[in-house]
Amino acid sequence: MLPEFIENVAPNVRRLVCPMGKAGSVNGWIIGSGATLIVDGGVPGAEASARWDQAEQADVVGAVEAILCTHMHRDHSGQIPRLVARHGVPLLMTEAEHRKVVAASEASTEQRQTDLTSFLIRQGVAPAEARSTAPPDYSVLASFPRDYQPLDDGMTVTIAGRAWRVLTGGGHSSKGACLISEDGQLMVAGDQILGGTGPHITVGLDEPEADLLSAYFDFLGRLADLPDTMLVLPGHGSAFRSLPAHALALRKGHQRRLDRLKARLDGAMSCTEMAPLVFTQQAMRHFGYLVPGMALSLANHLWHRGELQRHEDDDGVWRFASA
Repeated sequence: MLPEFIENVAPNVRRLVCPMGKAGSVNGWIIGSGATLIVDGGVPGAEASARWDQAEQADVVGAVEAILCTHMHRDHSGQIPRLVARHGVPLLMTEAEHRKVVAASEASTEQRQTDLTSFLIRQGVAPAEARSTAPPDYSVLASFPRDYQPLDDGMTVTIAGRAWRVLTGGGHSSKGACLISEDGQLMVAGDQILGGTGPHITVGLDEPEADLLSAYFDFLGRLADLPDTMLVLPGHGSAFRSLPAHALALRKGHQRRLDRLKARLDGAMSCTEMAPLVFTQQAMRHFGYLVPGMALSLANHLWHRGELQRHEDDDGVWRFASA
């Protein structure tokens, strides 16, 4: 009998649900029969590690052939060092994501705090609140593997008895990796495509002027011709189908937020002031310190398009106004 946190989603496709505390849960995926592919692993810590141990004891994992880390965020990369060391197999991820997780793991606590505080103040967060907001701790990933096999868009890899085409995209992260089976049956999506309202698109402190929404719109557009019957294996939540229609719905949702921001913008506003114009209170409570960066993704998109103008006030806060 399978542990309650493992779900048989399709033949030779199993979902391992890892807890994330108040943030919910994240998926690990075990794909294949005999030779298997592990996708992501959960947050760092003993609880997620114990779930992978129980999966092995239940003979769910099989003979691991490779491990895919779809992107660098802690909830996906947190168990990767342990899993790679345990199974002694290649790690697959894009160069951009690998570079960022290694850099994050090597940054000092003081530097990460300084960088986050400065970024939040620039987005209009009160200095005292900004200084009290702790950045995510990537130092626990200091042992992240330096050796890996880089993935790039359009390349083909054969793992776990299937040929897969690599599809990369930006928006949620720098260059997240997805795998699409050549038979059109499966898509390993990471957080590039999620059910519901999709992934958060958040400008980070390393690229504060980036237009992440344009990158994400480009990615969504590439999904239009994929089969409706394809089973999508997301980084969070249940597997789903009807991908092209869902991708279109996600784009429309972002466009509604852009339209709402343009309609409600009142003078020159910071991202902290703009956030309640476009996000619900529930969403703002859930995403916490990410909210200013989420608002910045909308503002930057309109700024790059010439629909907003930006200036920095005397306190070092970026303010956006209608052009």
